[in-house]
Amino acid sequence: MNSDGLPTQSGDTMTTLTRDDYKWAFDPYAYLNAFYSSPVDDSAMTMVLSLLPTIAARLPHCQRLLDIGSGPTVHVPVVFRKKVDEIYLSDYLPQNRELLRKWLRNGEPFDWSEIVEAKTKVQSVLDCDVLSPQVIESIDIAMEYSQALSNVIRLLKIGGYLVLGGILSETWYQFGGRRFGCYLLLESELFSVLSQCGMDTREKHLIYYNHCDVFLLITKRIV
Repeated sequence: MNSDGLPTQSGDTMTTLTRDDYKWAFDPYAYLNAFYSSPVDDSAMTMVLSLLPTIAARLPHCQRLLDIGSGPTVHVPVVFRKKVDEIYLSDYLPQNRELLRKWLRNGEPFDWSEIVEAKTKVQSVLDCDVLSPQVIESIDIAMEYSQALSNVIRLLKIGGYLVLGGILSETWYQFGGRRFGCYLLLESELFSVLSQCGMDTREKHLIYYNHCDVFLLITKRIV
Protein backbone atom coordinates (compact mmCIF):
# COMPACT_ATOMS: atom_id res chain seq x y z
CA MET A 1 0.00 0.00 0.00
CA ASN A 2 1.16 3.53 -0.65
CA SER A 3 0.77 6.49 1.71
CA ASP A 4 -2.77 7.11 0.43
CA GLY A 5 -3.87 3.59 1.27
CA LEU A 6 -4.04 2.56 -2.38
CA PRO A 7 -2.65 -0.73 -3.67
CA THR A 8 0.81 -0.44 -5.13
CA GLN A 9 1.29 -1.28 -8.77
CA SER A 10 4.51 -2.37 -10.47
CA GLY A 11 4.58 -3.51 -14.07
CA ASP A 12 1.79 -6.05 -14.51
CA THR A 13 1.42 -6.69 -10.78
CA MET A 14 -1.19 -5.20 -8.49
CA THR A 15 -1.93 -5.83 -4.84
CA THR A 16 -4.96 -8.08 -4.45
CA LEU A 17 -7.22 -6.77 -1.71
CA THR A 18 -8.88 -9.17 0.72
CA ARG A 19 -12.33 -9.38 2.30
CA ASP A 20 -11.09 -7.19 5.16
CA ASP A 21 -10.26 -4.41 2.69
CA TYR A 22 -13.69 -4.19 1.09
CA LYS A 23 -15.20 -1.75 3.57
CA TRP A 24 -12.62 0.95 2.84
CA ALA A 25 -11.59 0.09 -0.72
CA PHE A 26 -14.83 -0.77 -2.53
CA ASP A 27 -16.18 2.28 -4.36
CA PRO A 28 -19.78 1.60 -5.46
CA TYR A 29 -19.74 4.37 -8.07
CA ALA A 30 -16.54 3.06 -9.63
CA TYR A 31 -18.13 -0.41 -9.72
CA LEU A 32 -21.29 0.86 -11.42
CA ASN A 33 -19.34 2.89 -13.95
CA ALA A 34 -17.08 -0.07 -14.74
CA PHE A 35 -19.77 -2.73 -15.15
CA TYR A 36 -23.14 -1.04 -15.68
CA SER A 37 -22.60 2.16 -17.64
CA SER A 38 -22.01 0.13 -20.81
CA PRO A 39 -22.74 -3.52 -19.95
CA VAL A 40 -22.26 -4.52 -23.59
CA ASP A 41 -18.52 -3.97 -23.01
CA ASP A 42 -18.44 -6.62 -20.27
CA SER A 43 -19.27 -10.20 -21.27
CA ALA A 44 -20.31 -11.23 -17.76
CA MET A 45 -22.75 -8.34 -17.37
CA THR A 46 -24.08 -8.87 -20.88
CA MET A 47 -24.83 -12.51 -20.10
CA VAL A 48 -26.46 -11.83 -16.74
CA LEU A 49 -28.60 -8.93 -17.92
CA SER A 50 -29.66 -10.86 -21.03
CA LEU A 51 -30.57 -14.14 -19.33
CA LEU A 52 -32.12 -12.98 -16.05
CA PRO A 53 -35.41 -12.04 -17.76
CA THR A 54 -35.53 -15.53 -19.31
CA ILE A 55 -35.07 -17.10 -15.89
CA ALA A 56 -37.67 -14.82 -14.32
CA ALA A 57 -40.17 -15.81 -17.00
CA ARG A 58 -39.90 -19.47 -15.95
CA LEU A 59 -40.69 -18.83 -12.29
CA PRO A 60 -44.17 -18.92 -10.78
CA HIS A 61 -45.40 -15.85 -8.95
CA CYS A 62 -43.94 -15.75 -5.43
CA GLN A 63 -44.51 -13.69 -2.33
CA ARG A 64 -40.98 -12.56 -1.50
CA LEU A 65 -37.53 -12.31 -3.06
CA LEU A 66 -34.31 -11.74 -1.15
CA ASP A 67 -31.36 -10.52 -3.22
CA ILE A 68 -28.27 -11.54 -1.26
CA GLY A 69 -25.19 -9.53 -2.13
CA SER A 70 -27.02 -6.86 -4.13
CA GLY A 71 -23.91 -4.71 -4.27
CA PRO A 72 -24.83 -1.19 -5.39
CA THR A 73 -27.05 -2.56 -8.19
CA VAL A 74 -30.80 -2.81 -8.70
CA HIS A 75 -31.07 -5.01 -11.78
CA VAL A 76 -32.58 -7.85 -9.73
CA PRO A 77 -35.68 -5.94 -8.56
CA VAL A 78 -36.03 -4.58 -12.08
CA VAL A 79 -36.10 -8.04 -13.64
CA PHE A 80 -38.24 -9.77 -10.99
CA ARG A 81 -40.64 -6.95 -10.10
CA LYS A 82 -43.58 -8.60 -11.90
CA LYS A 83 -42.91 -12.00 -10.33
CA VAL A 84 -42.99 -11.15 -6.62
CA ASP A 85 -44.98 -9.05 -4.18
CA GLU A 86 -42.06 -8.01 -1.96
CA ILE A 87 -38.34 -7.55 -2.66
CA TYR A 88 -35.58 -7.30 -0.05
CA LEU A 89 -32.11 -6.07 -1.03
CA SER A 90 -29.07 -6.82 1.11
CA ASP A 91 -25.33 -6.32 1.12
CA TYR A 92 -22.28 -6.71 3.36
CA LEU A 93 -20.90 -3.23 2.64
CA PRO A 94 -22.48 -0.18 4.29
CA GLN A 95 -21.60 2.06 1.32
CA ASN A 96 -23.57 -0.22 -1.00
CA ARG A 97 -26.57 -0.31 1.33
CA GLU A 98 -26.53 3.47 1.60
CA LEU A 99 -26.49 3.85 -2.17
CA LEU A 100 -29.47 1.48 -2.48
CA ARG A 101 -31.37 3.49 0.12
CA LYS A 102 -30.61 6.67 -1.83
CA TRP A 103 -32.15 5.02 -4.89
CA LEU A 104 -35.29 4.25 -2.89
CA ARG A 105 -35.42 7.89 -1.75
CA ASN A 106 -34.96 9.14 -5.33
CA GLY A 107 -31.61 10.61 -4.34
CA GLU A 108 -29.33 8.31 -6.33
CA PRO A 109 -27.26 10.13 -9.03
CA PHE A 110 -26.44 6.98 -11.04
CA ASP A 111 -28.82 6.72 -14.00
CA TRP A 112 -31.33 3.93 -13.36
CA SER A 113 -33.95 5.81 -15.38
CA GLU A 114 -35.81 2.77 -16.68
CA ILE A 115 -36.55 1.10 -13.36
CA VAL A 116 -38.97 3.31 -11.48
CA GLU A 117 -41.65 0.59 -11.19
CA ALA A 118 -39.34 -1.73 -9.25
CA LYS A 119 -39.22 0.65 -6.28
CA THR A 120 -42.80 -0.12 -5.34
CA LYS A 121 -41.85 -3.75 -4.59
CA VAL A 122 -38.70 -3.10 -2.55
CA GLN A 123 -39.50 -3.37 1.17
CA SER A 124 -36.08 -2.94 2.76
CA VAL A 125 -32.30 -2.80 2.36
CA LEU A 126 -30.69 -5.20 4.83
CA ASP A 127 -27.27 -5.68 6.39
CA CYS A 128 -26.02 -8.98 5.02
CA ASP A 129 -23.01 -11.16 5.83
CA VAL A 130 -23.38 -14.62 4.30
CA LEU A 131 -20.89 -16.02 6.82
CA SER A 132 -23.35 -15.19 9.61
CA PRO A 133 -26.68 -16.83 10.52
CA GLN A 134 -30.03 -16.14 8.89
CA VAL A 135 -30.77 -12.59 7.77
CA ILE A 136 -34.58 -12.73 7.45
CA GLU A 137 -37.29 -15.39 7.74
CA SER A 138 -37.66 -18.09 5.07
CA ILE A 139 -38.46 -16.75 1.63
CA ASP A 140 -39.51 -17.88 -1.82
CA ILE A 141 -36.53 -16.83 -3.94
CA ALA A 142 -32.92 -16.18 -2.97
CA MET A 143 -30.22 -14.68 -5.18
CA GLU A 144 -26.57 -14.93 -4.30
CA TYR A 145 -23.16 -14.86 -6.00
CA SER A 146 -20.85 -17.49 -4.51
CA GLN A 147 -19.74 -17.45 -0.87
CA ALA A 148 -21.37 -19.33 2.01
CA LEU A 149 -23.87 -20.99 -0.30
CA SER A 150 -25.16 -23.32 2.36
CA ASN A 151 -26.03 -20.37 4.64
CA VAL A 152 -27.99 -18.78 1.84
CA ILE A 153 -29.93 -21.93 1.02
CA ARG A 154 -31.06 -22.21 4.63
CA LEU A 155 -33.06 -19.04 4.04
CA LEU A 156 -35.18 -20.76 1.41
CA LYS A 157 -38.48 -22.45 2.08
CA ILE A 158 -38.86 -26.00 0.82
CA GLY A 159 -40.08 -25.49 -2.72
CA GLY A 160 -38.38 -22.09 -2.95
CA TYR A 161 -36.09 -21.19 -5.83
CA LEU A 162 -32.42 -20.25 -5.85
CA VAL A 163 -31.19 -18.03 -8.67
CA LEU A 164 -27.41 -17.98 -8.56
CA GLY A 165 -24.81 -16.30 -10.73
CA GLY A 166 -21.06 -15.95 -10.54
CA ILE A 167 -17.69 -16.63 -12.11
CA LEU A 168 -15.92 -19.98 -11.94
CA SER A 169 -12.20 -20.69 -11.63
CA GLU A 170 -11.22 -17.11 -10.82
CA THR A 171 -9.41 -15.61 -7.83
CA TRP A 172 -9.82 -11.86 -8.44
CA TYR A 173 -11.57 -9.09 -10.36
CA GLN A 174 -10.70 -5.43 -10.72
CA PHE A 175 -12.18 -2.02 -11.41
CA GLY A 176 -11.35 1.57 -10.59
CA GLY A 177 -7.63 0.80 -10.38
CA ARG A 178 -8.06 -1.78 -7.61
CA ARG A 179 -7.97 -5.56 -7.61
CA PHE A 180 -10.24 -7.51 -5.28
CA GLY A 181 -9.76 -11.13 -4.32
CA CYS A 182 -12.69 -13.52 -4.72
CA TYR A 183 -13.42 -17.12 -3.83
CA LEU A 184 -12.05 -19.70 -6.27
CA LEU A 185 -15.26 -21.56 -7.12
CA LEU A 186 -15.10 -24.72 -9.23
CA GLU A 187 -18.10 -26.10 -11.10
CA SER A 188 -17.79 -29.48 -9.38
CA GLU A 189 -17.85 -27.81 -5.96
CA LEU A 190 -20.81 -25.65 -6.91
CA PHE A 191 -23.02 -28.60 -7.83
CA SER A 192 -21.79 -30.69 -4.92
CA VAL A 193 -22.80 -27.99 -2.42
CA LEU A 194 -26.13 -27.45 -4.14
CA SER A 195 -26.93 -31.15 -3.92
CA GLN A 196 -25.78 -31.45 -0.30
CA CYS A 197 -27.97 -28.50 0.67
CA GLY A 198 -31.12 -30.04 -0.72
CA MET A 199 -31.31 -28.31 -4.10
CA ASP A 200 -32.57 -30.23 -7.11
CA THR A 201 -29.57 -30.64 -9.44
CA ARG A 202 -31.10 -33.21 -11.77
CA GLU A 203 -30.52 -32.10 -15.34
CA LYS A 204 -34.18 -31.92 -16.35
CA HIS A 205 -35.04 -29.81 -13.28
CA LEU A 206 -32.06 -27.43 -13.44
CA ILE A 207 -31.59 -24.42 -15.70
CA TYR A 208 -27.87 -23.76 -16.09
CA TYR A 209 -26.01 -21.37 -18.37
CA ASN A 210 -22.22 -21.24 -18.60
CA HIS A 211 -20.34 -19.00 -21.00
CA CYS A 212 -16.57 -18.76 -20.57
CA ASP A 213 -16.97 -19.70 -16.88
CA VAL A 214 -19.57 -17.00 -16.25
CA PHE A 215 -22.58 -18.94 -14.97
CA LEU A 216 -26.22 -18.37 -14.14
CA LEU A 217 -28.59 -21.03 -12.81
CA ILE A 218 -31.96 -21.63 -11.23
CA THR A 219 -32.82 -24.61 -9.07
CA LYS A 220 -35.47 -25.58 -6.52
CA ARG A 221 -35.06 -26.58 -2.89
CA ILE A 222 -36.56 -30.05 -2.41
CA VAL A 223 -35.20 -31.04 1.03
